Amino acid sequence: MKLKLQIIVILLIIVSGFIFYHSKKDTYNLAKEIEELEGQSTDSKSSVLSYFFPFLKSDFQRKIDKGESVNFLMLGYGGEGHSGAFLTDTIMLGKMNFGSGEVTLMNIPRDLWVDGQKINSVYAATNRNTQSVVDLIEDTLGISIDYFLTIDFNGFRQAVDEMGGLEIFVDTTFDDYNYPSNDNDQIDAGVMHIHFDEGWETMTGERALQYARSRYAVEDGGDFNRSLRQQKVLQSFKEKILETKDIRTLFNIVKIVSGHFDTNFPYVEGIGLYQYMNSHEVKMRSKIISEENYLYFTYNDAGSYILLPIDDDFSKIKNYFENSEQ
Repeated sequence: MKLKLQIIVILLIIVSGFIFYHSKKDTYNLAKEIEELEGQSTDSKSSVLSYFFPFLKSDFQRKIDKGESVNFLMLGYGGEGHSGAFLTDTIMLGKMNFGSGEVTLMNIPRDLWVDGQKINSVYAATNRNTQSVVDLIEDTLGISIDYFLTIDFNGFRQAVDEMGGLEIFVDTTFDDYNYPSNDNDQIDAGVMHIHFDEGWETMTGERALQYARSRYAVEDGGDFNRSLRQQKVLQSFKEKILETKDIRTLFNIVKIVSGHFDTNFPYVEGIGLYQYMNSHEVKMRSKIISEENYLYFTYNDAGSYILLPIDDDFSKIKNYFENSEQ
């Protein structure tokens, strides 16, 4: 009985000390943090103890401490009311290396032919089952994907606007005379002209979407140039996040766009990721797979344009993604 009492006293001292310590930190509000976590998934809440008690660390936090890596997948799609609403025309595979502080981003072309289907059709064909896309890419490339994020056009627009816009350097002046006039082609199937000048531009959500989505410009068109621009947008997102010194602002943005995105990344882990990014130099490396290196184009039996790996060897793409020297 005496031993049990001693254990309870020790635990109370630990908890009291933790709360006292954080209550003295100007930037930390324990009540607010708990409030932000209310309503999140069970998996997210199960990670709270590991954040509040550093000696109870999650696998994610251990990877940060050990300088290991995590892989993630990002899927972008039009959303309700959009032509091809759930085709994931943006597929980005990423790696966060906590040892080097380097983030690697590699495009997965929408026309990549895998298991008798274009890879951008899998999300829609499986009733928006993100795990099915994750499984297919894992099996095809022989890699593991730890986390995923899906977001539609409206979520993208709102996130950018809530962050106050994005500062993006446009590498090439271009004109696209075939940009869709409306997300929903049942409302307006016409096209419009958009123009970008070389140089820095502060982009609203709509403008950043145009920059990331355009693919018909003579000067900077095609899916592969579009993938490069999308990676530049993500780079700007990263910079904007680091400029946001109050993590509660980021939580608020997540709440605002919550109906337009999905992720299996526990929100509470975002605190640890945010702290890591603020205390380390985080560099981004862009990698593009295309017909100029690892892919070739052909046509399927229905006459549709598709992309296949040279020599039918996906291992070269895997090595390209994982090799930090390339």
